[in-house]
Amino acid sequence: KVHALGHYNMNRAVVPNMAKNQFGRVVCVTSILAITATYDSAAYSASKGAATTQCRAFARKYGKDNITFNAVLPGMTMSPMKDDATKEEYEYVKAFTPLGRVGDPIDVARVALFLAQENLFVTGQSWIVSGGFDIF
Repeated sequence: KVHALGHYNMNRAVVPNMAKNQFGRVVCVTSILAITATYDSAAYSASKGAATTQCRAFARKYGKDNITFNAVLPGMTMSPMKDDATKEEYEYVKAFTPLGRVGDPIDVARVALFLAQENLFVTGQSWIVSGGFDIF
C-alpha cells in the first residue's frame, strides 16, 4: 500500500504548486522489479509497477503545465535495504550484470539529477539503473 499510494499521494501534494508556477520536475524512484518480477516478490513488484505507471499517467496529465514525471528503476543497490542480503545474492547479481557489479547509491542519484534538470525534453519515461542486469 505504501509503495503504490505513497507515490500517488506525494505527486498529488506537489502538483498544485508546480502547476501554479508552470514548472516542476518529479523523479519517482521505484524498482527494476516493476518490470522484472519474481514470484517471491510478486506483491512488491506489483506495487512498484503501479508507481511506475502512475508516473506515466501524471506525465500525460501535467505536461501542459511544464511538469515532467520520470521514474528511476534501480536494480540491486548497496543500501540499508540490502543490509540483510547474503554474499551469494551479491555474487549472483554481479555475475548476471554486464557491468560486473552491484549498484551504488550515486549511480541512482546521477540519473535522478539528470532528470531534474530544467530544460529536459523527457517525460513519462522509465530509466533502468541496473548495470544491464535487466537485459538477461
